[in-house]
Amino acid sequence: MYSSPVGVVPKGDTGKLRLVVDQTAGEFSLNSMIPPNQLGYTKLDDIHTLGEALLAHRKLHRDDELVIFKSDVQDAYRLLPMDPLWQIKQVVTVDGQRHVDRCCTIGNRWAMQIFNAFMGLVIWIATKKKGITDLLAYVDDGFGFDRAGVQLYYKPYDEWYPAKQVRLLWLWDELGIPHKKMKQLFGAKLTVIGLDVDPNDMRVTISDDRRADLIAAIEAFIDRPANGRRRHSLREYYRLAGWCNWVLNVFPLLRPGMCELYAKMAGKTSIHAQIQVNSALVRELGWFVGHLKTADGVRMLESTEWEAEEADLTVYTDASGIGLAFYSPAHTTGFQSPLVARPKKDGDSDIFFFEALAVCSALHWASTLNPPPRRLVVFTDSDNTVAMNNTLKCKPAYNSILLHTCDILMATGIKFRAFHIAGVDNVVADALS
Repeated sequence: MYSSPVGVVPKGDTGKLRLVVDQTAGEFSLNSMIPPNQLGYTKLDDIHTLGEALLAHRKLHRDDELVIFKSDVQDAYRLLPMDPLWQIKQVVTVDGQRHVDRCCTIGNRWAMQIFNAFMGLVIWIATKKKGITDLLAYVDDGFGFDRAGVQLYYKPYDEWYPAKQVRLLWLWDELGIPHKKMKQLFGAKLTVIGLDVDPNDMRVTISDDRRADLIAAIEAFIDRPANGRRRHSLREYYRLAGWCNWVLNVFPLLRPGMCELYAKMAGKTSIHAQIQVNSALVRELGWFVGHLKTADGVRMLESTEWEAEEADLTVYTDASGIGLAFYSPAHTTGFQSPLVARPKKDGDSDIFFFEALAVCSALHWASTLNPPPRRLVVFTDSDNTVAMNNTLKCKPAYNSILLHTCDILMATGIKFRAFHIAGVDNVVADALS
């Protein structure tokens, strides 16, 4: 028989506690029976998804006054029964008495994926069968927006709510999904996923307190203790990565500051394993914190998808075995530099590094123009370089380039995209390199 430890953890900033079962504890823990390579992944809706929906609505209804709404499912994971063969393993001990836990529980490796699969189906029914447009979900929170003043009466709570929100509650009632009145919120400004959203000014704001909490957590993580050895468990790495990912909703250009953090977690499965904090991780998280401290904490919701023809300036770049170059047709100007020796790591590619450096160099030059371009497009014949710059993700060997790229973008406000061009069409930059 298995009996997992039971404990409590703080429930956000509510001052309440949440009961958790640690199914990772012990040599033969329940979570150890779930192979890591079977873990699923669900892309949760976030502020970026909400922003895209708001932008699409604004294109059609520019002057609409909007409200944001949010509805919370009560008990969430506990609504879902587990397979009977798994239930008999979920034994908890309270006051010496054994109890079989028949429901999905926080602490199970698959719990979030199980609930997300269920909630995904509910949202699909809401959007496809009930016609509730632009409805999103983040775990147990359903959220969206509606026109101000377009309301319906919800009799069980004796309240008027946005029409879409009431239709969602009607669906939950039809499906038997419980909820509480105090968790059904709406307003011209509303906190969604811990961030303050204003759909009329089209901006997202992080509070000073939440930002200060994250800064303190990162600094404690990378601070060198008295014994000089900085180590944290894989669980603590996961926790910090999740927290940093959350703040990317407001500061998306900070993503390169997490490159080494993910590299340290890669391939590791033991949640209690101690992982050393190396100098590269300290440097990147220090960069992350530095920008967190100085940024204004407001993100304007604007489209990140625009075409090359909409750019104010277009530059072509290339690199070869002997040099790198970039060329601006608008200025009939090109720049060239011979390659220099550099330290290499295993799996590091010289040509990829210098292709990426050529793009970064073009951005650096464009940022010195007076005035700098509002939108900049850089063409390169390297698919990897295009992906690296548009996703802000790369291997640690190339991440220093991305860090500098994002430094420039945050300092200047330039909107930047990289596009691919066939090598045979990249004539001038190719000749210069």
